[in-house]
Formats: sequence, C-alpha cells, structure tokens
Amino acid sequence: MKKTFIVIFIFVCVFSFSLKIPKFVGINDEYFEFDGLKAFFDGNEITDNVINGLDFEEGAHSLRLLGQYEEFIFKITVDTIPPSETIFNLKDPSLAIFDNENEVVQVDFNSRIDFFKKSLNKNFERLDNTPVVACSKDEAGNIGGFVYIKPSVSNITPIDSQTPIGGINNKMILLSSKSPYKAIGKIIIPEHSTLFFEPGAELKTVGTAQIFVKGNLFIPQGSIISGKIDISLQQNGTIYLNTSLLNGNINSDGGKLLFIEKSKQSNINIKKTNVVIIKDSNIDSMTTQFSPLVVVENSTITNLNISNSRLVIINNSKIENLSIDGFSNVNAYNLTSYALNIDNFSNIKLVNSGILNANINKISYLRSKNTLFENLSLSNFSVAKVYKTSIHKLTLFKSKFSKRFSSYIDIVKDNSSILLDY
Repeated sequence: MKKTFIVIFIFVCVFSFSLKIPKFVGINDEYFEFDGLKAFFDGNEITDNVINGLDFEEGAHSLRLLGQYEEFIFKITVDTIPPSETIFNLKDPSLAIFDNENEVVQVDFNSRIDFFKKSLNKNFERLDNTPVVACSKDEAGNIGGFVYIKPSVSNITPIDSQTPIGGINNKMILLSSKSPYKAIGKIIIPEHSTLFFEPGAELKTVGTAQIFVKGNLFIPQGSIISGKIDISLQQNGTIYLNTSLLNGNINSDGGKLLFIEKSKQSNINIKKTNVVIIKDSNIDSMTTQFSPLVVVENSTITNLNISNSRLVIINNSKIENLSIDGFSNVNAYNLTSYALNIDNFSNIKLVNSGILNANINKISYLRSKNTLFENLSLSNFSVAKVYKTSIHKLTLFKSKFSKRFSSYIDIVKDNSSILLDY
C-alpha cells in the first residue's frame, strides 16, 4: 500500500511539471492540452481547450484542472492592452540602447509573413546602411510602441548645395549649415544608398520635384521642404518621414518600409509595401493594398481603406471612416470610428473602442470586448462574438451573433440568423 502511494505521488509531481500552462493570455486563442483532466476557468468548465482574453476581464484568474487523483490550480493573467512605448537612446555612430520593461522585438520588413520573430538585446549595434524598426511585446503577446532607428551615421558624405541635388551614392546628408538645397525634376536614391536630412536642413523645389526611393530616405523632425514634392517608394526602398506638412503626394508600388511619424499629410497611396507604420500623425486620406503589415498608432485619419493585409494593428487612434477588405486581419485597441466596414472574409478584434456605425459583411468575423456600438449590422454569413459590449441597434441578416455580459436595445433579425449567449 505504501509503495502504491509513493508511485501515485511521483506520477502527480511529474505530471504537474509536464503541463505547459501560460501565465498570460491576450487577444489570441491559447490552446491547452489537459490530458483528460477537466478544466475550469474561474469556475466555468472549458470544453474546447481554448482560452481567449477577449472573453474575460483584465487581471488575475484561476485555472483549475481536476483528475481522478490529482488537482492543479494555476494563476493566469488576462491582458489585452498593448504596450504604448519602446524606450531607447542612440549613441553615435552606431549604438542603440534600449531601456524597456517589455521584450523588444525587431520588425522584419524583409518578410511578408512573420514580422516579430527576433528579440533585440539591450545594447544593439545599428546597421550601416539599413534602418531598424522595433516594438515592444508584452508577456501576453500584445504588440505596440513602434519606433524607427536610423542607420549608422558613420562614413557619411555631405552634399554640396551650390548645384541642384543629383545622384545619391552610398550615404549622403543635407546639412542645415549649407542650406538651402535645390531640387529640380527627379532625385533617385538607388538601392543600398541612403539620403539623410539633418534637422534644420532645407530643400527647395523648382516646380514639382520627385524623389524615387529605391534605397533609404530619412527626413527627421525639423527638416524643411519648400515647394511641391512627390515621393515614390519602389523596389526595396525604405522611407522615414517626420515633417509637419509635405506639399505633395506619397505613393508606392513596392518597397520594404514606410514609416510616417508626427506628420500631417493629405494623400497617401500605398501598394505592395511590406510594412507601413503611421504614428502620431494626422492623415486626410490613405489607401493601402497588398501590404502585409499596417500599423496605426496614436493617429487621426479621416479616410482609411485597407485591403489584403495579413495583419493590421490599430492602437489609440481615431479613424473617421475605416474600410477593411479582402482577407485582412485587424487588431484594434481604443479605436474611435464613425463608420467601420469589414468585408470579404476579413476579421477584426476590438478592445475598449467606440464605433458609431459598423457593418460586418460577406463571411467576416468580429470579436469585441468593452466596446460601444451605436449601430452594428451583420450580414451574409458573418459572425460576431462580443463580451461586455453595448449596442443600441443590432441588425442580423443570415449571420450569427454570440454575446456574454453584453446588451442591445433594439434588434432587427431575419429567421435564418442565430442569436445566443455563450
């Protein structure tokens, strides 16, 4: 009998260490292998081995696993709030030093599939002729606080301002002390070359000038562009733009990275750029097509149209008219929108958001937590699952709506739609 008890005790100890239970749960499904045990999350039985932070309040929860001879209790923290900043300092010519509580992850803008796979050390050696984009990733997997780290400033050549800017080779810089510079016609930044603006440097255009970026363009805060200039991103180019107002259009047909920060722009038209980041900016109209990663942080956009994006991250932003189309996936925290349209096999997750009119159409999927809708409409085999969400008017046509601790005042529903509590 004593021997049997010891065997059972050893089995329970070994089994407890073999369980892989995450300590944090965010906005994505976490799958558990309970190995035949019954699982209870805050006292409610889990039958599908899945826990998602969008179904629960923020903070600590208990996961209880029960078997015939064993019992395990785990503390799990629900966290669906993304990090808001990534803190770093630059030491010239080539060092970046991070001072961050969360993990710092490099954004891979060479990829169109997996963007957040590489962690960065606290002391990071900046690249010679390529920028780096980093962000914070918390223990629940939430992403935020995107930052641009310019290339190393070693081996850089000042440009002469006596003649209009011509070809750009390797790394070249416009200096404030030699300003103003003149641009006539086209400026081409070839691949593997970089054009820096020093803060305070001024570029004057004669007529409408054009910059074609196949390498790297860096325009920091304090730079001055006088006159009209159009910027086009191509091939493997990258652009960083931090200027109050650019008189001209920004467009792309390719490119690896467009990073716009603290800017006011009228029209941005992006196609096939790997990574697009809008931060602390005010944009009138923006369209992106076939860009795998699109990020909007702390920004105001009047009209934003996104189609065929693998991942869209929207944090702490106001987008008056937002349209998502074509197999796109959106994670939005603290989004304010007057008109939200999700169409054609797209998915959106909303946390702590306020939406006036939302239309979910054509086999699209909505999940929400702590969100307010004035009008929410689901149609054509779309699905919604909402937690602690308030809706004034709910309209369902050939769709499914599941709610938990949520309410609506008015409802219009056809006979083929499904309405249930989960």
